[in-house]
Amino acid sequence: MYRQQTGVALITVILISAIIILMVFAMTEQQVVDGRRASNMSERYQAYMFSEWAEGWAKRIILEDAKNGSIDHKLEEWTQVVPPFEVDGGFISGSIVERNGCFNLNNLVDAGVAQPEDIARYKRLLAALELDTGLADVTVDWLDTDSQLSFPNGAESDYYARLEPPYAIANQLLVSSSELLAVKGYDMETMNKLRAHVCALPKRSKINVNFASIEVLMSMASGIDRAMAEVIIQGRDQPQNGLVTKKGFTNMQEMYDLPAMKSLLSSQAGLQAKIEQGYGLASDYFLLQTGASFSRSDMIVYSLLERSSTTIKTLYRAQGSY
Repeated sequence: MYRQQTGVALITVILISAIIILMVFAMTEQQVVDGRRASNMSERYQAYMFSEWAEGWAKRIILEDAKNGSIDHKLEEWTQVVPPFEVDGGFISGSIVERNGCFNLNNLVDAGVAQPEDIARYKRLLAALELDTGLADVTVDWLDTDSQLSFPNGAESDYYARLEPPYAIANQLLVSSSELLAVKGYDMETMNKLRAHVCALPKRSKINVNFASIEVLMSMASGIDRAMAEVIIQGRDQPQNGLVTKKGFTNMQEMYDLPAMKSLLSSQAGLQAKIEQGYGLASDYFLLQTGASFSRSDMIVYSLLERSSTTIKTLYRAQGSY
């Protein structure tokens, strides 16, 4: 009897000891997890603070550039990519991307009303990219404030209400071009072709010809094919061994004086005035991409900056993607 009691007591002690060991192990493991979580949060905060520092640097250099005149081109100091450099506990890198060289999707409407000239430009851009030009109509319906279907390819609120799951049409300006994925007809394949040529800026804006791609230049007017757009870029950049050697056009007349453009302008009355309504040589919007890496934490922060002649401000910030 005594031996049985002793055996039971021994088993009880072993069980209790095992439970205590497991509890201690669990507590230790939780402390390690909590410690790592705190460390990660600290590193992410540090990374974000350095991204804000980079934003301040970008603002200073872009605003300083405004003192050099109203023409912006690809050889500006701010266009240079900053390679990763070491800071306390990690690395940081940054690049500034000009955003007036792309087609501003929000130009398709003004005060909620469709703009025919900008719609025509967008259709030419879509055609240059070998995409369905009907996407322009559905994009207008997504942005405008009325419920009238854009003929012939539009889609208003009733289309989106019938989807599974249903969702509401925006009827407002885009914040990011990635929002197009919610619009009828857009998919990842379409966006991969389109992304480099479009943007979503908060105000009506002119396209900076000095930064425009071949396809965006083709959108400028009917009659500008790929060959003519390449001639414009040759005159603008004078590339050698893949590098830009010229500070772009210093005035729009330089572009108009190209033989191919002279011929086009003489064949279409009023074309020069139409071009100058939507195209220029100045940049007001810039996208800063800041990369920060600290131990186990990596972060990419995007900041959309708007510049006037005397001020510059941050419009949006986004982490991970924009």
